Amino acid sequence: MTQARFAIVIPTFQADGWLDQALNSIFSQVGRHAVRLHLQDGGSTDTTLEIAQRWRALSESRANPFSQRLTMTIESAPDRGLYDAVLSGFETIDP
Repeated sequence: MTQARFAIVIPTFQADGWLDQALNSIFSQVGRHAVRLHLQDGGSTDTTLEIAQRWRALSESRANPFSQRLTMTIESAPDRGLYDAVLSGFETIDP
């Protein structure tokens, strides 16, 4: 049986108010699935990138039981809005 694989792109901009909750939800649902998670930020100046870096470090930690099944990357650059960010994010991960 083939393992299910998921690609998730989260477009963000000034998202420090909700990002922890969103990433916690994704991390807690990984289960037996392989997840490729990419955060595409539009150039936030709040603490969005610090929060994302903390979660990425957790995804790479051996203490994380899902580290074998969850890969997280982050990119931050100005974009032309939500749809541009989503498109850029999927181009980056090339599912």
